[in-house]
Amino acid sequence: MAQNIETIIIMRILGGTFGSSPLVVVGGILADIWESYRRGQAMSMFSATTFLGPTLGTQFRVLSL
Repeated sequence: MAQNIETIIIMRILGGTFGSSPLVVVGGILADIWESYRRGQAMSMFSATTFLGPTLGTQFRVLSL
């Protein structure tokens, strides 16, 4: 746990900076990996996991209790 407000602010900035970069970079990576006729499917699967991960995670947590 942070002992002061300065530590909280610095950690929030670092977390936001390094936590958001994979979401920005993955579009270019998928465009490089997949052929053009399969690229849309790969992008939609990535987008689905981005949004469904937190949703399904809470559902599985409730089921495991």
